[in-house]
Amino acid sequence: MANVWKSGIDYSAVSTTHES
Repeated sequence: MANVWKSGIDYSAVSTTHES
């Protein structure tokens, strides 16, 4: 479960970076 959570965080961070 931790892996999925970390993946979600990484994905969210990348998405935010790309949006900026």
